[in-house]
Amino acid sequence: MRFCASNIGMARKHNMPFTTIILTPKASKHTQYNKGSIKFTPKIIDLSKLDADLVLQNFKKGKPVNALELIYLPLYSSSTKTKEELFDSAIKMASESKNRDKIFALQTLLMSTYIDKYKLQKILEENMFKLENNPTIDFFMEKGMEKGMEKRSFEIALEMFRDGLGVETIARYVKMPVEWVEDIVRNADR
Repeated sequence: MRFCASNIGMARKHNMPFTTIILTPKASKHTQYNKGSIKFTPKIIDLSKLDADLVLQNFKKGKPVNALELIYLPLYSSSTKTKEELFDSAIKMASESKNRDKIFALQTLLMSTYIDKYKLQKILEENMFKLENNPTIDFFMEKGMEKGMEKRSFEIALEMFRDGLGVETIARYVKMPVEWVEDIVRNADR
């Protein structure tokens, strides 16, 4: 619903409608969100319906691949490669781009929520990218890691709640505010 509030604010400020587009790595059950009298219907694009193998073939043939394809390639479907392998391929492809650092930073931010941090580190090391002294990459790496850790904390907190632990105990172990855990508990589907 935070996108809904943003759309309403932007529509009022600029006196025109706005559409939120949500890119997702899998089909979404929710196509409309309701909050009281407000109905919010973003455009949802399921990236898993896009063909990573076709993008890779086009690249090998010398056909242009745009920056968005490079960034989101690991979330496309592939009959031949895992997400990690697609990420590795996308990094190698991005290394030939004039916007390499920006594309790489966004790829890393995105993939830090989908790939185990050790596998991510291995891919980065194998591709010999120098991460030191690059503020853009440092910023996105930090944000991606934070997002990945929060996602993992959410999963652990939910599991602990389902096992019967109290909100304060969960908050202490996942190192998050009690209010954050209470929000998870309120929305938990037991």
